[in-house]
Amino acid sequence: MSQPESEVASAGGALKTLIHQFSDPLSFYRELVQNALDAGSMHVDIHLTYDESTQQAQIAIEDGGVGMNAHVIDTQLTRLFASKKDGDLTRIGKFGIGFVSVFALQPERVTLETWAEGDGWLVEFLDNGQFERRRLAQPREGTLIRIFKSMDRIKFETLQTESRKTLLYWCKHVGGEILFNGESLNRDFTVDSAVPYRWSEPDTEIVIGYPPDGQSFVGFYNQGLTLMESTTEHIWRGLAVKANSRFLEHTLTRDNIVMDANFKKVTTRIQAMLESELPTFLLKQLSETQHREAIFGALISHFGWQRVRLWTPSSLGHETGEDKEGLWQARPGEHKEGHLVWEAPGLAGLTDLPDEAVFRLSVPPDLHTPSHQQVATLKILDKTTGNIIQEQVLKWQDFRPRYGPHSFHLAFSARPDQQLDFRILWPGQVPLTFHDLELRRRSTREFDLTEEQQAIPIFESLDGTGVSLQKLYQAHTEDRLWFASSRGLLVSRLLQRDMLVVPGRPHTQEWQFLNLFLSSKPKLAELELIAAVEEQSPPPDLQKLTPILNELSRLWGTDVKEIRWAYPDCPQDWFALLTPEPNALAKYSDVCVPRSGPTSLVINSRHPLSEQLVELAKSEPQMAAYLICKQFLSQSQLSAELDSQLALKSWRLRNE
Repeated sequence: MSQPESEVASAGGALKTLIHQFSDPLSFYRELVQNALDAGSMHVDIHLTYDESTQQAQIAIEDGGVGMNAHVIDTQLTRLFASKKDGDLTRIGKFGIGFVSVFALQPERVTLETWAEGDGWLVEFLDNGQFERRRLAQPREGTLIRIFKSMDRIKFETLQTESRKTLLYWCKHVGGEILFNGESLNRDFTVDSAVPYRWSEPDTEIVIGYPPDGQSFVGFYNQGLTLMESTTEHIWRGLAVKANSRFLEHTLTRDNIVMDANFKKVTTRIQAMLESELPTFLLKQLSETQHREAIFGALISHFGWQRVRLWTPSSLGHETGEDKEGLWQARPGEHKEGHLVWEAPGLAGLTDLPDEAVFRLSVPPDLHTPSHQQVATLKILDKTTGNIIQEQVLKWQDFRPRYGPHSFHLAFSARPDQQLDFRILWPGQVPLTFHDLELRRRSTREFDLTEEQQAIPIFESLDGTGVSLQKLYQAHTEDRLWFASSRGLLVSRLLQRDMLVVPGRPHTQEWQFLNLFLSSKPKLAELELIAAVEEQSPPPDLQKLTPILNELSRLWGTDVKEIRWAYPDCPQDWFALLTPEPNALAKYSDVCVPRSGPTSLVINSRHPLSEQLVELAKSEPQMAAYLICKQFLSQSQLSAELDSQLALKSWRLRNE
C-alpha cells in the first residue's frame, strides 16, 4: 500500500534538505569513499567516461567491501526514497546519509550493484526521487555505483579535473588505495619539511615540521579522510601540522572539525611536541649532514625569525637594469643609475606585522674598486608622507667576502594601514645583482634550551672534536670562538693558540642560526684575520723601493723600514699590509690601515697588480712607490689631498 501524498512530500523535502547540506556537489566522493572504508574495502576505483553519441558522462565508483544485503538496502540505503512498488518513505539510515550526496550533482540516473551473503542486487535511482530494486543474476564482489549526467565535452573535461582535485583533498591519506582513472591518489602522511617529527599512539598519529617557505599549514583527519585543512586558521605560525585520529569528527555540514574534548586532547599533544620535543629532535638530527641546512632553517623558524612575505625580482618596479635568468642585474655603461622598488600597499593582509626587511644583493667577486666606493642605498619609505623609515648606504667593503649573495637587514616598525616602499637606489658605478626582498618578524619564543639540548654535539671543530651548543657558547663568552671555511695555515695558528675553530660559511642557514644563538655576528677567520706567508724568493728589484716608500709613508704618519713579499692564507684580496712581523697572525682591521711608528710593508705576491708594479720599479721606482702607496691606502680611505701630496712628493724624488 502506497504512502499518503503528504508523507511523500515531507520525505521529499527531507531528501532535498540532506542533499543541500553538501555545498560542493562533488563532496559525494568523500562520502562514498568513507562508506567503502566502513564496509572494509582496501581499495576504491573511480573511472570517468564520456559517451559522445549521447553526450552523457558516467562516473563509476567501485570498492571491494562486504557489500549490502536486501535488509541493509531496505533499512539503511533506500528508506528516504519512494519505491516504485510500495512507495516506502521513512528516515534515512547509516549508508544512506553518505549515498544521498550523489544527488547534489543532479544526475539523471544512479545505479548501485552490490553482492552480499550469496545474493546480488541492482538498485536504480531516478531523478524524481524513486528507486527500483532487482536481483542480480551474476555474482560480483563489493559495490559498484554508476552516476549518469548529461553534459558537453568541455564540461566533462572540467568534471574530470575537479573530481581529481576533490579526491586529492578529501581522500589522499586514507588507508585503502584510491585509484582515479588508473592513477593512485594516495599520498604519504607527512608535511612539507625536510625533517618532519612524528608521534603516534593507537588510533592517533601526528606529524609536525617547519616548511622551507615558512607557509603555515594545519590539517585534521579521521582515518585519513580530511576533516579540515587551512593555511590561515592556524595558531602555530610558520609550522606545518597534520593530525590523524579516529576520535576527531567533522561538523554536520562537513566543512569544519568538532572542537570537543578529543580535539583539545590532540591540540594539547601538538603543543607539547612543539615546545619540548621538536627542538630536541631537530638538534639530534644534525648528525645527518644531508639535511643540516634544512634543520638549521627549521631551528631559525622555531627560535628566531619567521618569514611573513617574500618578493622576487619579477614583482618589482624599476628604472634601471634588466632581467637575467630570474635575477635583476645593473651594470655600469649598460644601464643608467636609478632605483628598484617593491611596493607594499598596506600590511593589513598580514596576520603578524614584520619588523625586519632583508635585501639580498651580490657583486662580482673579481672586480677591484676602492673599499669606500658606494654600491647602493637601501631605503624603506612611508609612501603617503614620503618620510624615510629606515636607510642604509652600502659600500664595496660591505660585500666582503664577495662570493654569493649578501643579506642586508633593516629593522623597522609599521602600522597595518601604512603604505610602504622598499627601495634600492643604484648610483651606476659598481655592477650589482638583485636577488630578492624578504619581510620577517621575530618569534616571541624564548631561546631557552634544556641542559640535554645544550649538550647535544651538533658541530665538529676543525681539530675533529664534537662541539655542543654549550661548548660553543662558553668559547664565545671567553672570546675563543672562530669560524673558518676550510682548514689551512690560518686555522693551524688559531688552534695553536687554544682557539675553538668550527667550520662555517656566511649567508647559510647555519650561519644565521649561530648569529641568533650567539646574539652577535659570528667571527669568520678569513674576514677578520691575516696569516701572511713570506715568499722564499722575492723579486730582486723590490728592496730598491724601500727608501722611496720610507719618504712617502711619512706623509701619512708611518715609517716603512722594509718591504716584504708574501701571500695570504685566506681569500682576502688585500694588496698590502703594515705589520711588525710578516708571518704573524693579526687582525685584518689592524694591518690594512695606516699606523704610526716603524713597520714593515708586506706586499701581497698573489695580487694581480703586484708583479706589474715591481716590473715598473725597474725603470720608474718613484712612480711604482707612489702607486703602491695609493693602492694600499685605497683599502681604507684615501683623501684627494693626501693623494696629491704623494704624487707631488714622488715627482720631486724622481727629479732629485
